[in-house]
Amino acid sequence: MDKKDKDIQWLGEEDAYLGPAARAGLGILFESNDWTWWNDPGDARDALERAVPKSGLAKWGGDASVMEADKWVDPLVAISIARAFASLNRRGPLCIKVVRSVWSWPGHAETVNSVALELSTVVGPERVFADWPRNTRPRFPLTATEQSPLRVIAGTRFALDRLRSDEVLPRHVVWRPDAKVADIVVAESLAALGDMVAARVVILYGRQGGNLLAQIESLRDRFSAQCVIHVDVDDGQITEWLRLQLTSWGEFGLPLGDAIEEANAQSNASGRILASTQTFIVGSARFLRQSLIKERRGDYLGLTHAQRAAPSPEVLLDAPELTPFLPTIDGERPGTDAKRHVPPMERVLDSRVRQGHRELETWPLHGVVDIVVDIRLRTPLHSLRPAFPEQQVEWDGDSKVLMVHLLEIGSAPVTRPLTVRRTGDSEAVTFSREIRNGPVDLRLVVSDGARILQTARLQSAPGEAIHFFIENVVTPVHRKKQNFDLALLVNDSLGNQPSVALITAEGEAIFSPLTDTDTEKARKKLLAILQQAVVDPETPLAPMLLDLANQGSLLLSSLRELVPTWPGQLTRVQLVTQSNAFFPIEYLYEGTVPESSDAELCSQRHGCLKSGHAIPGCPIREAAVQLCPMGFVGVSAIVERHTWKPGLPAPLWRPAAPGARTRLEIKDLSTVAFAASDRADDFKDEDVAPHAVVRLADIEKSLGVQRLPTWAHWKARVAEQSPSLLLLVVHMENTQLFLEEEVGLNLAGISRMHVGMGAPVAITIGCSTGYGDLPGGTLPTVLLRHGARMVVAAMTDVLGRHANRAARDLAIGFLSAAKSPTPVLVGEIMGTLRRKFLADEIALGLALVAFGDADTVLGNK
Repeated sequence: MDKKDKDIQWLGEEDAYLGPAARAGLGILFESNDWTWWNDPGDARDALERAVPKSGLAKWGGDASVMEADKWVDPLVAISIARAFASLNRRGPLCIKVVRSVWSWPGHAETVNSVALELSTVVGPERVFADWPRNTRPRFPLTATEQSPLRVIAGTRFALDRLRSDEVLPRHVVWRPDAKVADIVVAESLAALGDMVAARVVILYGRQGGNLLAQIESLRDRFSAQCVIHVDVDDGQITEWLRLQLTSWGEFGLPLGDAIEEANAQSNASGRILASTQTFIVGSARFLRQSLIKERRGDYLGLTHAQRAAPSPEVLLDAPELTPFLPTIDGERPGTDAKRHVPPMERVLDSRVRQGHRELETWPLHGVVDIVVDIRLRTPLHSLRPAFPEQQVEWDGDSKVLMVHLLEIGSAPVTRPLTVRRTGDSEAVTFSREIRNGPVDLRLVVSDGARILQTARLQSAPGEAIHFFIENVVTPVHRKKQNFDLALLVNDSLGNQPSVALITAEGEAIFSPLTDTDTEKARKKLLAILQQAVVDPETPLAPMLLDLANQGSLLLSSLRELVPTWPGQLTRVQLVTQSNAFFPIEYLYEGTVPESSDAELCSQRHGCLKSGHAIPGCPIREAAVQLCPMGFVGVSAIVERHTWKPGLPAPLWRPAAPGARTRLEIKDLSTVAFAASDRADDFKDEDVAPHAVVRLADIEKSLGVQRLPTWAHWKARVAEQSPSLLLLVVHMENTQLFLEEEVGLNLAGISRMHVGMGAPVAITIGCSTGYGDLPGGTLPTVLLRHGARMVVAAMTDVLGRHANRAARDLAIGFLSAAKSPTPVLVGEIMGTLRRKFLADEIALGLALVAFGDADTVLGNK
């Protein structure tokens, strides 16, 4: 895939043209080592302005990872940086130095040339130059300019002889075609330089083959050259280009870049600076004006487009001294207080396979292997290896003991304790495995008590390459969270079979394969029961909840057989599933199911549903004649759901939301984007009696926002504001989302452009928005992958009369919680809403589930 296609994939077709400007800005930011923009994307413009000194000469480089920024830099952040860079360049033309370290990147001179050519497309070829690959300071021999103010030009006699008749140039240069030491030498090739001894400026011209940058490295040592220029013209054009460039450079006193730009524009040629010292570039405006200006040093680029009037010698001599940019030790401009944030990094699982003392790349045919596992610092950067910031570690002590579980179909789980240090890598632990016939598919799970932190896979086969990858990062290692009673991992990808892994509060792993019949029967039966009640308003609530409790109780009993230490009542449970492996944990029923199929709902349920707690020792519940709705796990417990998309690498590099200290803190939900399908209003007022009628217009009024009619309007709003709350009441068919327009939005077409860079909360109410048959086909998975922090969705089809109310109540609940003087957890909001719907005899509350961290905090912490 070429760079243009990568930029389309990265930034979208409309903004792909910004790719070069994004890389230009990123390279400047990387070289400045200011990462405030990563932790706070809104600071991208200010960070770029801090990185460019007042002189306008920016240094580009930092780390080779900028060449693959499309793999890890958020597209909206990249677009913001690209636009900030373009704005900065418009304010005053920038000059970019490709720093010396870029020569050591993969590709070496080819990479430097590729970078310079791309940068030339955004600032112009005359405003980009590469630093010399080695830091040498050769002594330059004496020339006539030591006694004379005129610069000596040597080289191609054909070109120079035709310039002798010029009336202006003799005031600045003297022609000596055969000189061995000159200030400027002009040649059609490196070979044509012959027995030249020294030249400060080398001007090469002609249609040079190959990469000139790879050939000019010797010019610094050979000729003590300071600057090398290439002009892509032939013998017949070089004379005119030289006349224009030397006149602008000498007579008008323009900086070298401006003089080259002037000559390029007037001659329709293409000249560019290949390599130079920075000292020469910043002083280039005075190079040919020795008779007018006493040479003085300073970080000054000279005149810009707006200042190109030719000044008189008196004006130049009387000009005030310019104060050069003097960087402090850390590179900041004096007087600034720029925060030095850390670059993107995460501590994740790493694995190596060894046999004896030999590390393997392919799975052996026989014997025993050791699978060595540890947790290591990972960063997208190539050469920079930053230390993990201790201030981000939330737990106490110098180290912490986690558990690593090895899971494989057909084998009992194996668990090893793993000690992770506060900021560094962890110790290594080893799992031994005998070589067997057939494919190898192992899952590694890191847990902290009954809390899954991350999962990884190791896949291979005898004689084939070993493939290890991070599958899912649920919670970073440095986080400290409330404990769970139990954690479940449900999937059908390990060994291509459905399975469930349960992690107890003691850190014990219990692993069991599940047949397709087991998982599908439980899932589809429970969803079918709920679906009937949600879409059929005539379905009585009591029989439906009784049927749901019956199936949920049976499923719970089978799970308890797997886990003898299953808690008597769940208060906090974590569920991690692949995107197409919905597991109905909210519908597990922990109470006693009445014997009679005609059992009614508890007559005292409203008080418990309102308070959120069942009455201790309730005689009605113990008698089990009536059904207690508080027995459903989704009503009485906090459920934390996480999901991942099989086949895609886990997104490791995610910054915090603007203004938040971590991704688990929501400070602001004031900006809302709302879109909905008109179908949500397709009901009669009497259909919702005795409850209040909620139309789409009522949602607009309650939230103080206007509905966005099309996906184009949605993308424009996201680009403009990066809303903190996304509210969608959509019609979903297959894998397409529909609003008012007939053209739908493909799930696969959703990108960061639809989510924004504010790590928003997303509420998506529609027909089965939370469940899909295809891997990665659920809307929450797609939105989470593209930057949403929390997604609320429906597991069943939803009637518009209920969808509108659910969307409004959820949005109001989140907005109110964000303004609360006390902290409110997302899991608490979901539980409150479910109980509220059930109290109003509406089954929809049980169909709504939240994906993301249940401990995400709203309000003041």
